Amino acid sequence: MNRKQNAMWMMVIGAAFIASISGVSGTVVAEKVLSGQEMVGSSCYSTDSVDSTRDGSVPFGHVLDAVETNNRALEAQRNLKDAQTLEARTGKFLENPSVNYERMWGKADQGKKHEWTVAQPFDFPSVYFNKNKLAKLKGEQYGHEYASFRRGVLLQAQEQCIEIVYLRRRQALLDEQLANAERIAAAYGRMFEAGQTGVIERNRVELALVDARTAAQLNASDLAAAEENLRNLNGGVPVVVLEEEYPELQPLASFETFVEEYLAASPELQMGESAVQVAERNVALSRAQSLPKFEAGYRYEGSVGGGERFNGFEVGMSVPLFENKNTVKRARAEARYAEVQLESDRIDARSVVRRLYDREAVLSASMARYAEILAAQKTVEHLNRALDAGQMPVTDYFVELTALYDSRLSYLQLERDYQVVRAQLASMDL
Repeated sequence: MNRKQNAMWMMVIGAAFIASISGVSGTVVAEKVLSGQEMVGSSCYSTDSVDSTRDGSVPFGHVLDAVETNNRALEAQRNLKDAQTLEARTGKFLENPSVNYERMWGKADQGKKHEWTVAQPFDFPSVYFNKNKLAKLKGEQYGHEYASFRRGVLLQAQEQCIEIVYLRRRQALLDEQLANAERIAAAYGRMFEAGQTGVIERNRVELALVDARTAAQLNASDLAAAEENLRNLNGGVPVVVLEEEYPELQPLASFETFVEEYLAASPELQMGESAVQVAERNVALSRAQSLPKFEAGYRYEGSVGGGERFNGFEVGMSVPLFENKNTVKRARAEARYAEVQLESDRIDARSVVRRLYDREAVLSASMARYAEILAAQKTVEHLNRALDAGQMPVTDYFVELTALYDSRLSYLQLERDYQVVRAQLASMDL
């Protein structure tokens, strides 16, 4: 079974599980799943319902827009990128001209002399050409660094949104479990007072109630913490996750197709490619700086109070025999390092994508199997009717009930893990 068929099978089989929670006919749910219609309280809805200025394919787009605007770390990184880009442009111009004045005294009969010199040092034109190219490449490199940092922040926000949806859905299930435990505890309390049941059964019911209440309270605390974390990511500005369910996701392309697209859009690899280009340009710049430097200027010499005056020009040359020794070798070594590092990063990135891609396949298959099993399980209503009718002892009832809720909770966790993996695989679209 391919991924697309597996995903469709998982949604259809999950219809019965959805119906057991929402109270809607499983046939109606299945029809809406197959037709792509939105359904309140179900696990499927159209991504068009996401109110966002981003592409509709990006879940939780309105939250990501807010985080990109308000996140303080992102704002700091933007300012750092601007500062680094300006710094890269500062060294590409001519050196400052020099102006010198000299005043000299001689014997009384010789008078006084003064001298003005204005000079401008400059390199070979190839130096300025390479400096301009280097400044542009460094600006691109800083842009990729910012893009990588931005992607990490937005992915963190998206994963936090997934966690909030998961905890909300888990809270609904735990509240249902708590309400059922409270009903059973109240009934057994009345039966104990009437002498219709023993202390052991009553204590077992009370313990189940304590466990259900604790689980619901702890989950509510986790949900509040997750919402607080999202608020912190949004720069301390409150933001509400409007989605109550996960978006419907399309099957992934084949691995080779997907990994090529992923690597081509990776800001980390683009940053490595820029580093290689910067290093190669540094080699060219080091070679150009090994050429002599020149200086040309105007010179005036005259006597104070009149007399002889001289005007002329001066030229000079600085031969870099010692100052730039080994700079070309160092630049070549740095270029080789950047190339090897980029190759290593490509291998590591491909390995990460392979792991996530395989994990997505395992989680997808597990969700389909879970949905199939849950559809065949007895519902809480069936168990309650059997207990109320005396057809099932309280021990067996709680064993079956615990297994039922544990299965549903595990399914919710599988869904959460699947959504996180898909978010990581789709992080290049952020």
